[in-house]
Amino acid sequence: MGKEREVAKEFIEEDTTKKEEEIRDIEEIESNSVEVEEDIIKENEPIEDSSKDTTQEDSLDYDNGSSKELVLVDTKPIESLPTNERQVQLQKEIDTARAIVKKADQEVKDMISSIQKDIDNFEQYEDTKLKPIIKESYRILRRLDVESSYNESNPQIDLRDVEGEALVIKNLPTGKGSGWIWGLFASILTVVGWYIYGALSLGLPLIPKQIKDFSFLKPIANKLSLFIDQAPNSATGEGIAILSAIVIGWIVYMIVRNIRISKNQHIVEDIIKRATQYFQKKEEQKKSLLQVDEHIKALKVMLENSEVILDEKNAGLRRAIFIEKVDIAQNLHPKSYKNLEILQDILDSINKNLSTPISINGRLTQDSIESFGEFKNIIDKEIDRLYN
Repeated sequence: MGKEREVAKEFIEEDTTKKEEEIRDIEEIESNSVEVEEDIIKENEPIEDSSKDTTQEDSLDYDNGSSKELVLVDTKPIESLPTNERQVQLQKEIDTARAIVKKADQEVKDMISSIQKDIDNFEQYEDTKLKPIIKESYRILRRLDVESSYNESNPQIDLRDVEGEALVIKNLPTGKGSGWIWGLFASILTVVGWYIYGALSLGLPLIPKQIKDFSFLKPIANKLSLFIDQAPNSATGEGIAILSAIVIGWIVYMIVRNIRISKNQHIVEDIIKRATQYFQKKEEQKKSLLQVDEHIKALKVMLENSEVILDEKNAGLRRAIFIEKVDIAQNLHPKSYKNLEILQDILDSINKNLSTPISINGRLTQDSIESFGEFKNIIDKEIDRLYN
């Protein structure tokens, strides 16, 4: 008690340091510290209990909606919940898993849409700016009697993930339908059982000779009434049969439902596991798509650099053809011939990059990485040569 009183006093004194006027309130708070101590104890007890009971089970949720990692949520307490609440809780887990799968699919879809815009920009640049320069380069090569071929096709960029199938998560069966059927069946069996018991006890045939007014049931009902009455009473016997049938039917209904919900719990655990794996797979797919997008953008920048260099080489070779009066490449001045070789290297590298598939099944190909590296080395080397 004394320790908790000191804690309360220190807490108050920390607040009073902000305003000197509140120092006068310390004595009044100390006089009521016993009540504060009791409140502190009451508040701490449930916290300690809940910390002991807390265990983590597989469940899916986003942390504040911004994190890309899945967060585990406590699902263990649902075993102690009533049947209906257990079903509701399990369905919430399914809804959460479905929402995460949907979000992962949408993020991939949005990324593919964004990449497609970059592809469209790339192809537009290639058609409107790059190809005219390349065609002029090949025209000059033919003028100098240099064999060359130009592939005008756009690079193959396949963003589809053919290995992945969409994860479809269905709602959980409640077990109400099957529970109602089995409960009804159990109620009917209960009534039939009472009938057989009464008939055998009274020595009556199980199959009556006449079934017109159901009067053959009266002696059986009288027999059943003796369980709680000393004198036979058909109404009491009928009540016993009907009430017991309802109770047994309800018990069977609840058993079937609980069995169904127990199965649902295993289903939920499996779905959560699959949803987690699906989420992680989509994260990997997004990383692969991002690599493809970055490659496309980097290739476009490198092509823009090569466009400027090609334009310069074209102008230099046109000047050489005019001044040096040559018709074949072998007669060019050594410096002009060197420019011709650089022009050919750049054109060959461009052709290689544009004819090499950039991505297959949404993944950047190793061939495109290698061809881009060679292309970059050629352009960087030429830029260094121009300024050094």
